[in-house]
Amino acid sequence: MKKILSDIRVNYKKVPQRNFLILVSLIVASIFLFVGGPSYEMTRSFKHLWNIGHIGYFYLFNYLLAQTVALKNRPLPQQWMILLLISLVIGVVIELLQYGILRNPDIQDVIRDMLGCLLFTAFYPRYRQLLKKNWYRGAQSAVLLLLLLQFNPLIKSVIDEMTAWKQFPVLASFETPYELERWGGNSKKEIVKKVEINDSHVMSINLSTDRYSGAGLNYFPSDFSSYKYLKMRFYNPADEPLKLTFRMHDSKHTLGYRRYAHTDRYHKYFQLKHGWNDLEIDLKQVQLAPTKRQMDMTDIRDISFFANRLKKERTIYIDDVLLF
Repeated sequence: MKKILSDIRVNYKKVPQRNFLILVSLIVASIFLFVGGPSYEMTRSFKHLWNIGHIGYFYLFNYLLAQTVALKNRPLPQQWMILLLISLVIGVVIELLQYGILRNPDIQDVIRDMLGCLLFTAFYPRYRQLLKKNWYRGAQSAVLLLLLLQFNPLIKSVIDEMTAWKQFPVLASFETPYELERWGGNSKKEIVKKVEINDSHVMSINLSTDRYSGAGLNYFPSDFSSYKYLKMRFYNPADEPLKLTFRMHDSKHTLGYRRYAHTDRYHKYFQLKHGWNDLEIDLKQVQLAPTKRQMDMTDIRDISFFANRLKKERTIYIDDVLLF
């Protein structure tokens, strides 16, 4: 491979304008492999779209690589294998280089890199000769199926984000598809229908004995400025009460020293008795909770609750998270 890379020669006078534009685009895109990227506050759809960018990047990268003299003069099977090998090596190297620069290496990104290469080779006319027509069509179909699987998270997130805006000021009702993906936290969560407690769907939350165990609503329309209260309904099936901590913060809380400052967010402790419990949070108190500023009620970013050092695992249910 070292010889191939050293033999890559481009006569810029003969390079089509399209290739030049692709080369410039790849150089610019290469910067964003290590700098920038979706932040904590970004929507799910943007985060998924960013990940899919790996596919497009390696599709274009392989397109340029296939134009080089070093590859064109080799047999087609060798060209195909070399493209796959180079894509794999470069994909792995990119992920390894991300250690120590506040980015998380992800094996899924390498898979997307390889899919970009396969997408190129499956549809580039030169490589149709590698397989008989029926086999080649089958390979194309398989690549398109893999591509659809990569787009599936993006499609689901877009559908749920549109649904969330339509539902607002209801933040979660658990009656529409994909709502579970709005929630984070280290507890196991599942949308269920338990007729013994409710006629509608609810979300079950299995609280563990970890130091902190809970769930958080992370993706929702963030402007609460026109509302006075946040309401959440909890069901505790056990006779024993359960103490939970509730917290909210805005986007400013995630910046600098504020990220870990208890005095810069809203905190409240409450007890869940047996059966249904209606929790109502006064949003005016939320706004005034930070000690050195007022919380930005137009940009709320997190609504979460958790238990602390439970002696045994507990299960609770939540329904109807809404503003009024």
